This record gives sequence, structure tokens and C-alpha cells, in this order.
Amino acid sequence: MNRIYKVIWSRVKNCYVVVSEIANNRGKINGSTGTGVSTLLCALALVGSVAPPLNVAQAVNPAGTGAGVAWGNGAYSGTDQHNVALGGYAQASGTVALSLGAHSESTGAYSTAVGGGSHATAKNAAAIGPWSEARAENAVAVGATAKSLAEYAMAVGGDSMANAKNAVALGAIANASQENAVAIGSKAESSGEYAAAIGGGAKAKNKHAIAVGSLSEATGEGSFAVGNNSKAWNNYAYAIGGSSKATGQWSIAMGTNATAQEDSTVAIGTWAEATKGQATAIGNQARARAIGATSLGRLSLVSAVDGTAIGSSTSVTGLNGTAIGNKANVSVKNGVAIGNEANVANENAVAIGAGSETAAAVGTASEMINGEVHNFAGANPGSTVSVGKAGAERTITNVAAGRLSATSTDAVNGSQLYAVNTEVNKGVVYAGDVKAAGANDNKFTQRLGAQTNVVGGVADVSKLSDNNIGVVSNGSNTLNVKLAKELQGLTSVTTGNTVMNTDGVTITGGPKIVKDGIDAGNKQITNVASGGDVITNG
Repeated sequence: MNRIYKVIWSRVKNCYVVVSEIANNRGKINGSTGTGVSTLLCALALVGSVAPPLNVAQAVNPAGTGAGVAWGNGAYSGTDQHNVALGGYAQASGTVALSLGAHSESTGAYSTAVGGGSHATAKNAAAIGPWSEARAENAVAVGATAKSLAEYAMAVGGDSMANAKNAVALGAIANASQENAVAIGSKAESSGEYAAAIGGGAKAKNKHAIAVGSLSEATGEGSFAVGNNSKAWNNYAYAIGGSSKATGQWSIAMGTNATAQEDSTVAIGTWAEATKGQATAIGNQARARAIGATSLGRLSLVSAVDGTAIGSSTSVTGLNGTAIGNKANVSVKNGVAIGNEANVANENAVAIGAGSETAAAVGTASEMINGEVHNFAGANPGSTVSVGKAGAERTITNVAAGRLSATSTDAVNGSQLYAVNTEVNKGVVYAGDVKAAGANDNKFTQRLGAQTNVVGGVADVSKLSDNNIGVVSNGSNTLNVKLAKELQGLTSVTTGNTVMNTDGVTITGGPKIVKDGIDAGNKQITNVASGGDVITNG
């Protein structure tokens, strides 16, 4: 049986309600007693008033059509008596569908479209706001022209869009375009699966990318940008801090304005900079500008491949150089400087200690010692190690004893030199056959370098002969001085009153024998053997 209903103003609910035609129509009391929110709630209450027990048979407004409630010029409530279409040309054609607003459309089961031109076209879809669209199951669009176009997607905010399954876009012009993507903030954009962009203008443009902060960008797969204007522009890049930038794969930039440019670079600290592959810069304004460079410390700088600088204002500009200490500097290949303000300017050299400096290596191949040339091992040094500088020398302590040999290049310590000095200071011991009158011993000791006098008695070299004395060693500790059996080069020999020279033999006050004859010197010759007479001049 048909039943006739009418719409009257409820003073209790502060809105229009559907009642029986025979109910008392008291009309609306003048005055503003409601708000836009209460009106919307009343509209929802109106939906409840057309529940199944009412068994509605026709539209409330003659201008509307359909089995449910249709109120407004051209409004249509479809074939389900639970549908509600309120507004000019509102369409509620789904099951238990609700359309509120001119040209609103709810075509899906349990769908809701609220706002002029709103569209909820799939099961459980909800579009709230003028020209909002929810066009997939369980999709939600809230805000003017908001669009939710995939299952379980949610777009909240004017011109926001969620057009992939489980995508969430919250904020004016926010956009989540891939499955499970999240964009939160005005103009936030999330265009990768499982990506998240949070902040005004934030962009997460690849799978698993995360951008947090206004104008932050994460464009590589698995990239991570946190901080206002932070940029992570490559796969698995991490940028953390305001205006930080990580542009290489696996790069990490942490700190305000930190920059990690190429693959596997790390920059940590305000204005830290790692610009070449595998470079690492840690510290405020630390800079690593070469492949494999490591720069640790405030204002530290490495501009050479595989260089390492550790310390404040430390610098390495030489290939493979290493500088450790505040303001330490290495400007050559393979140099090593350890200590504050240590400086290496010679290849392969090492400076150890604050303020130490290197110089060119000087080789020493040999040296004349005690009149004899000695050749040394390690005569061609590749470089040098310095523990100080001119005017600021240092001792080296706690050095172990080095090996002592003709080929050893070990350093020796003080105890070894002391042992050598002890032996040297023992000097040389000289011994004679007998001691001189008044001497304490027949031997004496002289230190090295001291003068030892050997006195022969003849001071005129022209009166000396050669090759008449020999020195014989016993093989251990004795030298024997011997006179030649045959004396040569002698001019004369004097023994007592007898003189033998090239003229012959002369005996003072006695005979003389020369080549011309024998002069007996008025001496009687006796014991002459028989053999002839001896004739005298007398």
C-alpha cells in the first residue's frame, strides 16, 4: 500500500525531517539556530528516517525520482529504497548510497558523495567535497576536486590525488600515485611503491623512497631524505639535514648543506663535502674531493686519491698521503705527517711530532775511518723520517738495540754506542823487554789518538840505512825486532876504537888495514905462523 510523506522543519533536530502527510506542520521558527555542520548532520539523520520500516514508495520531492529519497531538481535515488539523493541532479544509484549536493553521484554500494559534482562510483567509496572523486572500492576522497581512484586509496585536501591501491595523499594538491604510497603535505608527491613524502612540496619518486621535510626529494629506490630541501637523488642514497644532498648510489649526507655526490660517498657535518667515489668527509666543512679520500675534522681537506687527513684544518694534496694532527700538511706522494702542524714536502717522507718538517734524503755510501774507506749498507735511501726541524730537534728514546753487522740497516741505541766507547777508551798497550830507569813498568797504555814516541837516536835521516832490521810476529801478541845477518847500505861501523868503513879497518892508536896494505902502526906483530921471513923497514 502506498504511503504519502512530507518534509517539515524539526525544532528539536534543527533541520528538515520526513514525516507522515497527516503530521502537524509547525514550520520553521525564524532566526539562525543552526550551522552548516548541524545541517549536514540533519541530512544524515534524514537518511536514517527513510530506513526500511518506512517502506518509501516515491520521491519526497516531485522533481526527484527513484525508490529512495530524492530531493532536488533531477535528483535520482535509484532502485534501492535506502538511497538518498539530495540536490539538483544528485544521483544515488548504488545500494544504500548517499549523494548530497548538486550533480553529486554515488553509484557504488554503500558509497557516499557529499558536495557539488562529487562522485563515489564504487563499493564503500566516499567522496566529500565539491567535484571530489572516489572511483574504486573503499576509496576516500575529501576536499575540493580531491581524487581517490584505486582500492583503499585516500585523498584528503583540495586537488589531492591518490590513484593507486592503498595510496594515501593528505594535503592540498598532494599526490600518491603508486601502491602503498603516502604523500602528506601541500603539493607532496609520492610516486613509488611503498614510498612516503611528508612535508610541503616533498617528493618521494621511487620504490621505498622516503622524503620528510618541506621541498625534500627522494628520487632513487630506497632513498631517504629528511630535512627541509634535502635531496636524495640516487638509489639507497641518504640525505639528512636541511639542504643536505646525496646524489650518488649508496651515498650518505648528514648535516645542514652536507653534500655526498658520487657513489658510496659519505659526508657528515655542516657543509661537509664528499665529491668523488668512496670519499668520506666527517666534520664541519670537511672536504674529501678525490676518489677514496678520507677527511676527518673541521675544515680538513683531501684533494688527492686515497689521501687521509685527520684533524682540524689538516690538508693532504699528495697521492696516498696521510696527515694526522691539527694543521698537519702533506703535499707529496706517499707522505706521512703525524703531529700538529707537521709538514711533509718530500715524496715518501715521514714527519713525526708537532711542527716537524722533512727535507730531501741524503745517502751516505762510504766513509774513511782511521785512514781506511768503509762501505755502508743502505747507501741509497728512498726518503727520510724527521722528528723535528732545524732549531727544534728531538731525541729518540726507548729504542731497542739494533743488529750490528756489515749489512745491518738497524738503528742502534745509546747502550750499544756506550759499549763501543768503553772498548775504544781502553786504548793501546805498549810493552818493552825491559823498563827504563825510573819507570814503573815495562809497558804503558795510550788512548786512541794520543801520540806515542818511538826514539831511535839518529835525527838525520840521511844517516839511516834501509833493509837491515826485520820485525817478526809470533801470531798472537808479540812482535820481535831482529837485525839482519847481512847488513847492507852502511857507510861505517864503529865499535870502541875500531872503525870499519869503505876504506878498511882502522884502530885508533893501532894498526890499519886498507886495500893498499896493512899499517901495523909501529906495533909488533906476534904469533906469525911459519912460512917466511917478515922484513921490517928498519
